[in-house]
Order: sequence, then structure tokens, then C-alpha cells
Amino acid sequence: MKKEILAVDLDWGSSGIWELESTDHWVGVGYDGLGLPDWLESRFDFWTAWYNRHDPVSYRMDKEEVRLFYCYGMSLALDLRRFLGEDYEVRYGRRMVIELPPAATDKQPFIPMKPRKSPRPCLDEKILPAGDDL
Repeated sequence: MKKEILAVDLDWGSSGIWELESTDHWVGVGYDGLGLPDWLESRFDFWTAWYNRHDPVSYRMDKEEVRLFYCYGMSLALDLRRFLGEDYEVRYGRRMVIELPPAATDKQPFIPMKPRKSPRPCLDEKILPAGDDL
């Protein structure tokens, strides 16, 4: 059985979730068809509102806000992948396929370990777009 391919990505006014309909043709998807829990819908709503308030002419995100924005999107892709399970391939952006470690697929509550002494950024600088804005 072929898996449906979804991407967590944004465009003005979108839900933040896209489905690959055919080769390189993505269609925006609403939350209803996926049966997302309220908490996950609320997280997507927060992320899309954050994006939609960004006006490239009058408002520019600073470098730290851009990093936080992309990290939040990555966390959404991970949560979506975990919620949907093996029937879907979930990507962050249109290319980065989200793979979960075995511990994240067992649906048990996640108990984080003691934080490391020095936190690492969630994204490598090479992934961010050129410039400080979206």
C-alpha cells in the first residue's frame, strides 16, 4: 500500500499541512480529514498565525525569531508524524522526511532526560534561508 505524503510547510492563509497530489503538485489540507486532536490543531493555528502576521515589507523577523519559527515547525512535523503513524509519510518542508526513533512510536508518555549543559540549536545554519527573513 502506498503511503500518503504530507508536508508541514506554510503559505499565506494555509493550515500548514500539505498533501502531495501528484509529482511536485501540493494541495493544502484542512484538519478535519486527518482527525487531529484539539491540542495539535491549536499548535498549528499558533504557527500559522505567527507566519501570517509576518509582513515582509513592514515586519522582519530577527535571526533568533527565524530560528524559533523553524524549530516550532519541525516540532509540529514530529508531532504530526507521531500522531498519524505508519500510514503516512510526513515531511518538514517539501523534502525533509520525518523519521521517528522507536521510543517515539510506542505512544507512551515521553519523559525527557535531564537537559544537557549546553543546548543545541534545532536547526543547522545551512537549512535557514539566505537573509534574516522568511
